[in-house]
Amino acid sequence: MTNKIISSLDEQRELKSDIAELSVEKDPSRDLWPAIVNRLEPRKPQTQRQGVVPWAVAATLVMSVGLFALSWHNYRQAEAFYAQATAINDAYQDGLMDQLDAMEREYRLARTSYLSQIQFENSQLTRLASGESVPEDIASQLVAFQSAAENLKAAIRSQPSNPNLPRLLKATYQQELSVLSQLARLNKNVFSEERI
Repeated sequence: MTNKIISSLDEQRELKSDIAELSVEKDPSRDLWPAIVNRLEPRKPQTQRQGVVPWAVAATLVMSVGLFALSWHNYRQAEAFYAQATAINDAYQDGLMDQLDAMEREYRLARTSYLSQIQFENSQLTRLASGESVPEDIASQLVAFQSAAENLKAAIRSQPSNPNLPRLLKATYQQELSVLSQLARLNKNVFSEERI
């Protein structure tokens, strides 16, 4: 262990002698000051901005033109969609009106047939099977059916997109024709009994 201490002391002496031999000032092999100054000076932001600004303006113009083209394309598509929807709506309304006209013709034909069978003239019905006269009750029902049908037709004209209104009109026609059919059968039975 003493050998280690002695060797350590020798190393320290050599180190002190080496330090003493060094000069206090030593000139560098090259001039380091310009490199230090370049590192210390802040970078000039104007040179960066001058390079970025044209690109930013160009990017903004490209985006503006692109957005305008996209907006114009969307506008044209919306116009085409609106025109198509209008055409479909017009065709639907034409088809609906044709359907309602056909339903009205069928209803009028059936109604006329039933009324001729029960000999309905001037809102008066002939005497029925029991012998008692009930034309006012039946006539008021028929007037109620007619009024409901007219109201439904007006509602269909004002709200053609409501799918329930044509169904209600058809149901009203069917109810009226059902009443007239029953009256026709009853009238037929009455006349057949009178003939016997």
